[in-house]
Amino acid sequence: MSTRQANKSIFSLFVIIFSAWVGILCGAPVSISEAEIVAGDETAYVKTGPDLKVNGSDGPVTLPYGSRVIITAHVNPESSEVGLMRDWWVVKHAPDGWYYMWGTGFWDYIPDLSYIEPTTQAGLGFIPSYTLFDSATLYDLSKGTYTYYFGVDFCDGYLTDDDLEYDSVTITIY
Repeated sequence: MSTRQANKSIFSLFVIIFSAWVGILCGAPVSISEAEIVAGDETAYVKTGPDLKVNGSDGPVTLPYGSRVIITAHVNPESSEVGLMRDWWVVKHAPDGWYYMWGTGFWDYIPDLSYIEPTTQAGLGFIPSYTLFDSATLYDLSKGTYTYYFGVDFCDGYLTDDDLEYDSVTITIY
C-alpha cells in the first residue's frame, strides 16, 4: 500500500470516528457499527451491542495469581435502539458462587440467578470503554475460574432470555 493510500485510510477512519462523536455530543442517534473501515486489502467492522474485555482481550484468559486484571465494558447499540429503556446487567460467576453488581458499583452475593436485580435501568446509548474491575485498585482475584457477564434486555426488572444481548469473558487464575 502506498503512503497516499495509507493516509487516505487513516483520514477515512478519523472522519468516521469524528462524525460519531459529534453526533453523540449533539444527541443524535449514531451507530458507527454500520461503518466499514477499509485499509488496503483489510476490512474491519465495528461490533454492536455490549462488549467485555479482560486485559484488552475477548478471552478466555489464564493468568498467574497476583497478575493485574482489568475488565472493561463498552456498549455500541444499533442506531434504532439508542434511547430505548433497558435493564442493564453486570454479573459474575466466581468459584464461590454468583454475584451481581448493583448501581453503586458493589458486588452482592446471590444464591442463584433468580435473586438477581438489574444493575440499573436506563436508556441505551453509546458508552466508550469503562473499567468495571481493576485488581490494582481493588483486590487480587483468588485462584479459580471467573466468568463476567454484561448485558441489556427489555426494561421490566427481570432477566429474560428473549431479548437479552450480552457478552462474557472468562478468566482463570492459577
